[in-house]
Amino acid sequence: MIRNERQRAELIAAVEALQLEGPYFIEERLARHRGPFLRAVKDVPVGGTWWEIRYFPACERYAWAYLPEGAGPRAFAWGHTPQQAFLNALWHHPLSPQG
Repeated sequence: MIRNERQRAELIAAVEALQLEGPYFIEERLARHRGPFLRAVKDVPVGGTWWEIRYFPACERYAWAYLPEGAGPRAFAWGHTPQQAFLNALWHHPLSPQG
């Protein structure tokens, strides 16, 4: 799996740069086609809404995926950078107005 602390630091920096709210945890996973990846997930109680950002360091294209709060689990937006994935998510899944 991923053993590079630099890649973990890149994921933490992305979460901080995007100013994602809430406590979160980081874990390593393995995808069938894309290989090992890191993911940061908002730590919420069961039934709560969460965000998730994934980093596939071995992928040259679309290494970042972002799932905004309240979106379905298959609604990831992809990007070359964490900012691009975040903006693509806002474009495809605009935040609902709060009222």
